[in-house]
Amino acid sequence: MELALKSEGYYFSRKSAYKVEAGLPERIATAHYKKDGRNLEPDFLMVAFSPVTSKVVALSRSERFNVEVLVPDLVKNMSAKYGTPAVVRGTTEASWVEKRTGKDGTTPLTQCEAAAGLQINYAATIDHYANCKRAVRLAMSPGPKPQIVWRMTVNLVDFETLYDETMQLRNALKDKTEIKR
Repeated sequence: MELALKSEGYYFSRKSAYKVEAGLPERIATAHYKKDGRNLEPDFLMVAFSPVTSKVVALSRSERFNVEVLVPDLVKNMSAKYGTPAVVRGTTEASWVEKRTGKDGTTPLTQCEAAAGLQINYAATIDHYANCKRAVRLAMSPGPKPQIVWRMTVNLVDFETLYDETMQLRNALKDKTEIKR
């Protein structure tokens, strides 16, 4: 991952770690990257890792465009990849949401949306996502001309893995047991 990001012009900025607990060693919780700094507001990528297996469970990426990108074209490209958006807010935001199979059918789709902006930490509200599987959120900042995107921010979350591993860790801590990896 580091090599791929470096080849795209990103450099490591900072990280946070999960503490040693439940038989697990210290492991990375989040990693933050910035792009080469050519902009006043640098492009960034933030990555969150799951608390047990250290799988990537959330990304937040913001990028400025150096070419004209049209709002409808960006939404069309994202829809080709993720399907029809579950939630659309005006002309500058769209969300794709997938709920967990066999879970509570009354959970509103909006509860399963990825956070907007610089957010990859869902730990404080993890209980809200028990019925959520995955989510993608696209926010577009309009440019000086109508329909032109100046900046896009994309947030992706694997709520299923994040929730299941957080519950696994909580239960191990509550029961004072160790997690075997």
